Amino acid sequence: MTVVVPKTTPPFISARLEGEGAKAIVHGDCWDDAHQYALALTEGETGAYIPPFDHPKLWEGHATLVDELKEQCAQKPDLIILSVGGGGLLCGVVEGLIKNGWEDTRILAVETEGAASLYRSVEAGRLVTLTAIESVATSLGAKRVAPKALEYANAYNVTPYLVTDEAAMRSCALFADAARILVEPACGASLSVLYDDPGITDTYENIVVIVCGGAIVNLEKIMKWRAMASR
Repeated sequence: MTVVVPKTTPPFISARLEGEGAKAIVHGDCWDDAHQYALALTEGETGAYIPPFDHPKLWEGHATLVDELKEQCAQKPDLIILSVGGGGLLCGVVEGLIKNGWEDTRILAVETEGAASLYRSVEAGRLVTLTAIESVATSLGAKRVAPKALEYANAYNVTPYLVTDEAAMRSCALFADAARILVEPACGASLSVLYDDPGITDTYENIVVIVCGGAIVNLEKIMKWRAMASR
């Protein structure tokens, strides 16, 4: 197995991949560059390329989150808050809501301002490719979302929402203090809605925040983000 990651990926992540028996290749400044290189590697090969977000099988897996919510929640959520990078999680949650008959549940799709590929696409009414990723939330760093993500955002109860890098970083520290769980800014973006703009959720009673994204985080990074957010 070969895994291609961008330069924004911490070296210890590549080491972990190799520890699992994969060949890790670092290429490009962002995910889109790594994606194009991976596609080039598969030309003429018999193996399959598995993208990180733009594939129905991945959405099917993410959709099981809603299956679990239906089993565990006493009431249907009014609002689900989630982060958007390439849009795979968004697609899966939408499909899970459809599957479980919860189409009227709203989704707040959160991005940082420097990685707002879904927000800009919805705003323009077409797929928009960002010129660059300018955000500390590198796990959200897809210059363009999956076409299906834009389709679902337009067809269902999805509201794109932007937060600052500072808000995302500060929320990582606040969540570590409150829940003793370390997450990275890609997740802190969603949490920041509750910490910094609780008024947006005032009209909802049953709110779910999908807390995901902690592969690159450690205590040192949390302390660094806290300091950066307080400047």
